[in-house]
Amino acid sequence: MPIQTMERTFIDKLFAICDYHLEKEYNRYSRHIYDIHMIWSSGKLEKDIMRKIVPDVIKDRQLFGKRNISCQPGTAPNEILKEIVALKVYAADYNDVTAKFIYKPVDYNTCIESLNKIIDLNFILNLIEEC
Repeated sequence: MPIQTMERTFIDKLFAICDYHLEKEYNRYSRHIYDIHMIWSSGKLEKDIMRKIVPDVIKDRQLFGKRNISCQPGTAPNEILKEIVALKVYAADYNDVTAKFIYKPVDYNTCIESLNKIIDLNFILNLIEEC
């Protein structure tokens, strides 16, 4: 059975939190913040692969997703991630829901530290263009 790579899953989760933020849907989606942190901190991501597949992920999300608004031309996903961090939009859901169900306890601020490192590396572009 074919499965998605960890790198693809990671990138999809970054775009997912952007999409949910643009839709103002935070309830029960903060789990992605935890997943992003856990995948990032695992040390198993191939960063060169991530950089190579981002354009393909964007294209797939443009073609096959109705709710994938963060991948539409003219959006700035890295800026959306910065806004997510600055506004702490997932904090309440994370503390009220996700923190109660996660296997390995990690506080929200630790997850956000990882997200800041990811933002600084600019994996998912500053501006999306038509694919």
